[in-house]
Amino acid sequence: MSLNSFLTSTPVAYVCCFVAAVFFGSNYVAAKQFPTGDGVAFFWFMSLGILLVGYACVPLGGDAYWNYNGVMGGALWAIGNALVPTVMRFIGMVLGLLLWSSGNLLLGWITGKFGLFGVAKSSVETEWMNDVGVVCGVISLALFFFIKPTVEEEVVEEIKEGKALDSESGLINENAHGGDVSSGVVGCMQQ
Repeated sequence: MSLNSFLTSTPVAYVCCFVAAVFFGSNYVAAKQFPTGDGVAFFWFMSLGILLVGYACVPLGGDAYWNYNGVMGGALWAIGNALVPTVMRFIGMVLGLLLWSSGNLLLGWITGKFGLFGVAKSSVETEWMNDVGVVCGVISLALFFFIKPTVEEEVVEEIKEGKALDSESGLINENAHGGDVSSGVVGCMQQ
């Protein structure tokens, strides 16, 4: 059995799906559990980790080539990761992941169903099941909006009073809610 046929076998595919579900479901727990400061160090380390895993996977995939659509997707993913600490602070981890996942679900379904962005229109064996799956996803999105975010009440009050935003930059003022100067990039690496 060659390496390529082994890597494309069904058992390996199921193991990869399980590993992806565990890691994609838990990769933002660190942003919720530990102080991220202004988020720059979190963004840097997350993007660096994604890049290194990509480089580690290149030898397994055979011939490597540059796909500019993949590069653009990675750049957009990195921009999304830059917003993680802010999203975690304001709406919480569950609603943040729900919005990102629902956006991916809907955009992927629309792209495959109608053939957008240069992707060929997909043909599905059972069309109605495809549509029912998306409807279930949208219904779960609507139901999840009834969850109250678990953001710190202190931060919410400061935002309402206008104290949490820096008047010059418009960004979150870490010192406004009891943080110290070490909660920035260097402080995040030291903690």
